[in-house]
Amino acid sequence: MIPASGKTHPAQQAKATTPSGAVVERPSVFDIFLDPKIMADPYPLYERVLAEYPVQGEGGLPLVLTRYADVSAALAHPLLSTDDRHDVVQKSMAASGEMAPHLVAMMDRRSFLHRDPPEHTRLRGLAGRVLTPGRLARATEAGRRACDQLLDDAAGQDSMELIADFAYPLPAAVLGPLLGIPVDTGREVPWWRSQMSADFEAPAVAGVDCASYASTVQDQMIARFDELIAAKRDHPGDDVVTDLLAAADTGKLSAADVNDTCRLLVVAAHETMTGLIANGMLALLRNPGQLALVREDRARAAGAVEEVLRYDAPIQFVRRVAVRDVEVNGIPVNGERMVFGWIGAANRDPARFTEPGRFDISRDDHGHLGFGGGAHACLGASLARPLAGMALAALCGRLIEPELTADPPPYLPNAVRAIESLPVSFRAIGSRRPI
Repeated sequence: MIPASGKTHPAQQAKATTPSGAVVERPSVFDIFLDPKIMADPYPLYERVLAEYPVQGEGGLPLVLTRYADVSAALAHPLLSTDDRHDVVQKSMAASGEMAPHLVAMMDRRSFLHRDPPEHTRLRGLAGRVLTPGRLARATEAGRRACDQLLDDAAGQDSMELIADFAYPLPAAVLGPLLGIPVDTGREVPWWRSQMSADFEAPAVAGVDCASYASTVQDQMIARFDELIAAKRDHPGDDVVTDLLAAADTGKLSAADVNDTCRLLVVAAHETMTGLIANGMLALLRNPGQLALVREDRARAAGAVEEVLRYDAPIQFVRRVAVRDVEVNGIPVNGERMVFGWIGAANRDPARFTEPGRFDISRDDHGHLGFGGGAHACLGASLARPLAGMALAALCGRLIEPELTADPPPYLPNAVRAIESLPVSFRAIGSRRPI
């Protein structure tokens, strides 16, 4: 995984200057990367930031937005780009040689997630068209079977590590048939979770150590996906990669586009689904009354998914760059300045949600930002929702008297706030129930 020591961006040392000129410490959302205890539970920090310092970024540091209204406006703003190459710090480091050319060049092989219209519109549109309703329905059914099989495999045990034994392999079982390429062959296992972080951060933000690691992983994954895509060309089928190759043959996509899109679909979907299931079970196990509601009525799992996306979203923040001087919900932003929209804080904004710190799967306000927003809203939300709901329903319904073995669980020291392992004990695993 990416070493925590590589987190060197000065925004982690956010400070403010008083009128007298004295420098004082202020709470910074970036503290989650500096203290494992805050990483495990950043929400008291977010509560303080929202109350004391909701707009951060003095001294030319990246602008950090934490209020719901500000973050939602940033997500929808057409002049806030997802392409890190616009960032003034990134440009300066590239021009000065502080960032090696090959680390800067790694951003050229990113997916449409990091592109602007019209290129983003074209590539996302092609990806959306190959994710047909029929394929998504078959993927959902594959997820249903995988949920039961993974729990059947653990029958007779009195404990599970829910990441390794369930939340990690489940998305792989769904994504492989959907794309038409093997997702979990053993060679990829060390990559998925770290590559999500590698792709999520710009080199200037990550620091040289992280950027070097990211570049190495990206090169390895590009090479591996080239192999998988070449094999699929020899054995086409009714799947996403076959359709992407057909688009490449007609000139609508380049070979690099096919590879980049496949990596995005696998890596982003796999990690976020793993995190959504893990965060959901953690919240439910900490709130046994809510878990009992899902156990008694599997239809409540859908509400549980929405509440997890608000209460403890797998993606805590998004990054944008202003392409020119703009205003975001009345906040001036200079051109080429990086902007962080802190989803984790916005979803706990008391100005938007009643009792935001309470986990309530019956909450009827689902205006969370857990799937982002605007043109870059999560492409796979229509699959993630039912798959996560089935996973939570299966776990709540079949694990008899489940309890956390470690609380808080360990978290990865990465850009994506992710539980590393989630050991759970139980009395037994019940028989299959409709999910």
